[in-house]
Amino acid sequence: MNGRQRMKLLLSSLLLTFLCAHFSQCVSSDTIVVKQTPDVSVQDGETINITCCWTENIERTRVYWLKNQIFIKNETNHKPQESLNQQEDSCSTLIFPNITRNDSGRYICRVNVEIPVFKDVEGNGTIITVTSRENKDDNTDHHKDDGVFIFVLRCLLITALFSSLLLFQCWWTKTRNTSAASGSKSTPLQRRDGDQQEHQEHQER
Repeated sequence: MNGRQRMKLLLSSLLLTFLCAHFSQCVSSDTIVVKQTPDVSVQDGETINITCCWTENIERTRVYWLKNQIFIKNETNHKPQESLNQQEDSCSTLIFPNITRNDSGRYICRVNVEIPVFKDVEGNGTIITVTSRENKDDNTDHHKDDGVFIFVLRCLLITALFSSLLLFQCWWTKTRNTSAASGSKSTPLQRRDGDQQEHQEHQER
């Protein structure tokens, strides 16, 4: 190896060292960790945010948001050179100011590292489930109606039972009074037979 080749090799090494130092560090896909918001369940009309953060100090990245593997948004994240040594996560936020049931799905955040070395890393995804507020209100109304119906039915059963007991008591009292009156009073025929028997006993004496 002649002197010129050695000089070229040395200059190449110096240039590579300078680039790595200038762009913080040479990164690999194994060192970049992309974290996303856990799965969420909301009602339509609410406002929610889901985030995507990556734990690596990278000068420039491009973030792609996909819904069910369909591209919906992208943005460029540029970190100033003076903040590269700070241990801070870089994040991207997807905002739903008035979410609807059509927004239900799996959202994946894809981070593309553009400088110093191109890398492409995805998060695990966030599943958003949107339920209808009307369905919940209807179910609540149905439960209220069922409660009122059961209460009225119980009241009617208690009223019917009380009325039956009252009628039975009246009937029983009337029956006893009739039996007592029948036992204490004799008919004219019974009185006449009694007089005749008494008169016959008197004659025999």
